Amino acid sequence: MGSGTSEIRLVAADAGEAGNSIRVAVKVPAGTSGVTVSVSGNDVTIALAVNLGVPVGASNTATLIAAALNGSAAASKLLGAYLPTGS
Repeated sequence: MGSGTSEIRLVAADAGEAGNSIRVAVKVPAGTSGVTVSVSGNDVTIALAVNLGVPVGASNTATLIAAALNGSAAASKLLGAYLPTGS
């Protein structure tokens, strides 16, 4: 996401079976919008920032996506997003 190579480390809030049941999907929505995070049960969906359905690199950096995940109350109950050193 963004430009170059980036990494976001996702760590489940609950270890074991509960943490293993979390699924994360990244979508490219139609239209124009910023990065959004939605949660349904144990499914976390990251919708990338787009302009007319085309991802906007400067708005989809690892830092911004991790901040969106950590800023979502629902997603934060399931996982934390971290940038490993050097990302």
